Parts: sequence; C-alpha cells; structure tokens
Amino acid sequence: GKTGYGRLFGKDYSHLTPIFSETAEYKLRGKMAAKGEARWAPGIYVGKDEETDEFLFLTEEGLRSCRSAQRKPEEDRWDNALLSSVKGAP
Repeated sequence: GKTGYGRLFGKDYSHLTPIFSETAEYKLRGKMAAKGEARWAPGIYVGKDEETDEFLFLTEEGLRSCRSAQRKPEEDRWDNALLSSVKGAP
C-alpha cells in the first residue's frame, strides 16, 4: 500500500505538486532577475525532473526548470491565454 517514493525513503512525498498544465509562478535563477526586478514569473507546470526534483515550466521563451514554485489562488490557476502562448514540449 505504499508508493515507490514511500518504499525507497520510508516516508510520504510531501513537496508541492501542482496539477499538469496549471498556471503557477516559478522563481527566476540568479542573474535572470536583476536587483530590484521581479524574481517570480508565470509559467505552465508540466512536471518534475526525476533526477534533480526540479519543477519544469513552459514559458513564452521555452522550457524552464527551477527549484522553487508557488501555486496561484484557485480562481487564477488556469490561464488559456498563457497556455496558448507558451513554446516547447514537456
């Protein structure tokens, strides 16, 4: 009755797990966000990297990976305009 993660690590997976194609905010890395500029950007969540456990987001510039993500309020989680403007594939 355990998941693969539970069998491997002896505890349940308790990290943030957005729903596929949900709009969320991902944290920009290092020099991508200059001092005084926004450090978070919107993207479409498409999964997690199995090796690094990083979040994968589709953006208007293409596929991005990040270590930190924030879910939006329930009424803002689905954005068709952003979904139609992103580039790349999961």
